[in-house]
Amino acid sequence: MINNEIYLNSPIEIERELLEYFNKNSKLVIFDIGSCDGLDSIKYSRFFPNSIVYSFEPLTKNFEEINRNIAVYKEKNIKPINKALSDVKGLAEFHVSSGKPEDLKVEGWDFGNKSSSLLEPDKTLEIHPWLKFEEKIEVETITISNFCNENSINEIDFIHMDVQGAELKVLSGTLDMISKIKMIWLEVENVELYKSQPIKKDIEFFMKNKGFTKIKDTVSNIAGDQLWVNFNFFPKKRLTHFIWKKYESIFLKKKKTHIKISPEEYLKKSYSQCGEDLIIDYVFKVKGLKNYTFLDIGAHHPYYINNTFLSYSKGNRGVSIEPNPEFYNFFLNERPFDVNLNIGISDQNGVLEYFLFDNPTLNTFSTEEKDILISKGYKLLNTMYINVLNINDIIKEHFNSKSPNVIFIDVEGFDYQIISSLNFDKYYPDVICIETISYETNGSGIKNKQIIDFIENKGYILYADTNVNSIFVKRDFWIR
Repeated sequence: MINNEIYLNSPIEIERELLEYFNKNSKLVIFDIGSCDGLDSIKYSRFFPNSIVYSFEPLTKNFEEINRNIAVYKEKNIKPINKALSDVKGLAEFHVSSGKPEDLKVEGWDFGNKSSSLLEPDKTLEIHPWLKFEEKIEVETITISNFCNENSINEIDFIHMDVQGAELKVLSGTLDMISKIKMIWLEVENVELYKSQPIKKDIEFFMKNKGFTKIKDTVSNIAGDQLWVNFNFFPKKRLTHFIWKKYESIFLKKKKTHIKISPEEYLKKSYSQCGEDLIIDYVFKVKGLKNYTFLDIGAHHPYYINNTFLSYSKGNRGVSIEPNPEFYNFFLNERPFDVNLNIGISDQNGVLEYFLFDNPTLNTFSTEEKDILISKGYKLLNTMYINVLNINDIIKEHFNSKSPNVIFIDVEGFDYQIISSLNFDKYYPDVICIETISYETNGSGIKNKQIIDFIENKGYILYADTNVNSIFVKRDFWIR
């Protein structure tokens, strides 16, 4: 079962923006629309403890889960609503999703119920072939306008919306209330995952026409999220925002001045432990390769200390390997367009004992590494047996026997065993990023010269080293 505690303690994606526009102690009115299990409602409730969170979820099974989570975590400022928000008040057909990925090993968690929609599914079935829509039910619908009138709500501070293609239905149901909403964070698609759904250009046209300004956009070539602000409520921030936008356009047009632009314009965000993702992204940028594939072995978490989330957020896709069942489940939710595998990698196929520590970044298949960690005071929490496959079999099956552009390996003591089993005669990645230092908290780790020598002898140059990880670039890829 997924560890709710880990998710609830992870940062809200737009945490910085929320703090920029709202005071944590303010009494906000928050709508969590399409709240599923209610975990996001709980995160907002905790982040803004004096607020009231209205949690809308039409599917009865999910609604019951919301109530269970509210009881378990003793949240008192969440009000669950067992109705669907739409553009009309009445009854509507609701397409209920179900199913689970074929490679799912963990029981006790419903992966299929998070894609239900007022709209009939379309390309979502191609992207997630394991997803099923075998049931249609009738649900009660209300509009934001109706609900606010009935509950004497004059303003909405923040809306989080995840309604699987029905965004414009919900927004259209705001009527005059749209001008009384301060901020909206909503899922946006670039393709029709559901039939006749609005796509990015439709959402943007509506929001701009209603006086909102987009301040954050994570939409890839398939889907992502956008954050919109009604600056009528934040006049001082409107001035700052548009001043920078004005100078930015002048700067780009004339290309001859050193006008100081907001520091954020120069910000480079990294999700890796030591900036490895930015280094590798630069390598491919220099070589003119905008789109590239990746194989991430020991992926850890979908975005926390993760080497591939930066690439994923730009629309690139690959395979993430994570043997920890709890963390693997996060990948299914947060990285739906990748291939995510709950297995280990070794030099041969089979089953290996997997050691789980109180610091999950140290989990390992290596008995030797396990003993070293215990001797250093780390607590062994559990062991389990996990299926392991050879790296060459993974590439053959999931990359159509073509080498991924970049391979990441971070497996706590198994790194050499894996890289030395790669068939370089068949699979020759442009870049390899691999951990090459023993773990020490005081910086006294020892570099693994065996790994470095092995990869260099395969025709690679050591392009960069962050001390923790070494980044190798294929010589004839870089120098030509």
